[in-house]
Amino acid sequence: MISRFRRDALWAAVYLVAAFVRLAPLSLHPATRIADQGDAYLETWVAWWTSGNLWRGWPGIFGANAFFPHPDGLLYQEPLLAQSVLGWPLFHAFGPVLALNLVTIATFALSAFGFHLYAREWVESDSAAAVGAVLYAFNA
Repeated sequence: MISRFRRDALWAAVYLVAAFVRLAPLSLHPATRIADQGDAYLETWVAWWTSGNLWRGWPGIFGANAFFPHPDGLLYQEPLLAQSVLGWPLFHAFGPVLALNLVTIATFALSAFGFHLYAREWVESDSAAAVGAVLYAFNA
């Protein structure tokens, strides 16, 4: 019988592969490709800026250099705090485009895996939890 840890690791790997497939154009060239030509540039900048200024704490983190002359410019935009914390080491090691794309892929996979663990506790079935996780995380 397979241990619970190995089974969970296998499901996490399945959801990571599913995230790569779901985000195929982006995941094949994560260092050079950006999600779209619209909000992706702004989202990349916001996540990069927030991850670089996490040390400022609350409320100083919102003092972005945008929307001059208004103070706390990041309040005019979603601050992407969770993505910035998750990708903090990636932003500093690889740069903003690759880091945000890796965080995006990881977010899809972690959402599916988290829902799988939650649903399995309720339905006590891995296959039913997998169906729910795929519908939750990968449904546009």
